[in-house]
Amino acid sequence: RFSAASDDFQFAAAVASFGMLLRGSQHAGNATYDAVAEIAAGAKGDDPWGYRQEFLDMVQQAKKLAR
Repeated sequence: RFSAASDDFQFAAAVASFGMLLRGSQHAGNATYDAVAEIAAGAKGDDPWGYRQEFLDMVQQAKKLAR
């Protein structure tokens, strides 16, 4: 199950979904910016340099621009 995957795997999946959303990929399935943010936030884990938080901020900005 996805919930049993490591935080790193889940975060990487969120990043991949975000890329598919940005491209308008036919393979994005039912991915949404909200779902990407939820997965990434839940898998943020230890973020000593703030990169994962920066990604979350970028997802929120993209969501606003996509309206």
